[in-house]
Amino acid sequence: MTRPSLFEDVLSTGTHGTDCVELRGMLYDLLKHCVTGALDGQDVATFISELTSIYDLDTDLPSVLSDLLAVLDAETISNENKGERTAFVSVTTALMKTVGEPLLKERPEMETLEQVSLVPSASNFNQKYVKTKTKLFYKQQKFNLFREENEG
Repeated sequence: MTRPSLFEDVLSTGTHGTDCVELRGMLYDLLKHCVTGALDGQDVATFISELTSIYDLDTDLPSVLSDLLAVLDAETISNENKGERTAFVSVTTALMKTVGEPLLKERPEMETLEQVSLVPSASNFNQKYVKTKTKLFYKQQKFNLFREENEG
């Protein structure tokens, strides 16, 4: 399989001679090219899983990828181009195994979670979220009045 030059750039640099910011930039470029249609989402997901096996990136990579997907989510939601949005959803679905569901549920928009099939319905999820937050906010505190000090 011949790899595009972006793949080779990331592999040749590795993580030994680069800092986290440079690696994030390279991964962002890979994902951006995938969203614009220059690369296939499944190929990028396969490459990133190979990258984690070559280098010891299991600890930081899911969080970095989740951040990058959240940025691309914001970019493609506001974009008029529906093809980029479709490509973004396919990339996110392909990277779901690498990133993990808990991290993917934290950062993207509800509409994206529904499109990626992490949430069955965005409106139902929002209703449950509001109910839970309200319940936690207005939960009554229990006091033991016998332990309180008498004033006066």
